[in-house]
Amino acid sequence: TTKNKTETFLTIQPADWGVSTYRLSSGGDNPMESLSLNFLKIMVTPTPLDKSGQIKKGDVVSYDLLQMKAS
Repeated sequence: TTKNKTETFLTIQPADWGVSTYRLSSGGDNPMESLSLNFLKIMVTPTPLDKSGQIKKGDVVSYDLLQMKAS
């Protein structure tokens, strides 16, 4: 948070994605859910704060699984 407001610190954008597995189980008193996602492309954008506390856009990193290439 920044001065009583919520700010996004990391954006993750998958493309061509889908749910590959969903499980619901119970081990007594502790139920558990598990979710797995598959995707072909992903883009990650951090939004860090600079030394003065101002939001700045970080370097965008992406990965394409079909091309096996990061950019």
